[in-house]
Amino acid sequence: MSVQEEVIRIIDRAKHEALVLISSLPSAQERGLEPLPEWMTEEELARYWRILKDNAPVTAGIVSWTNRAPDEYPLPCARMGEMRRYHRETADAWAWEEAERQRVRRAQKKLREVKRA
Repeated sequence: MSVQEEVIRIIDRAKHEALVLISSLPSAQERGLEPLPEWMTEEELARYWRILKDNAPVTAGIVSWTNRAPDEYPLPCARMGEMRRYHRETADAWAWEEAERQRVRRAQKKLREVKRA
């Protein structure tokens, strides 16, 4: 058997074994996972963003971002009854914008430090 044939045989076997393994895994529905809701509570958003401690959602950051003054770019939310709800797409857009604001702040701070030196 040539080297090329041996490589093809190994790849075919690995592909077959991978497909068997994947097909044996439980589906998301079988694992009890629900699709992501469009509107999330603070706890759901913390889980979605993986803000966890000991595998439990930590909402302190979300609460603090939400309670910012209007000129400090608060995390947008809506009230539905007593609970605040966060629209997934809006929260994700805010997170990207916040990351850019933080990047700009760090760059400005670094520039000020260089000017002082």
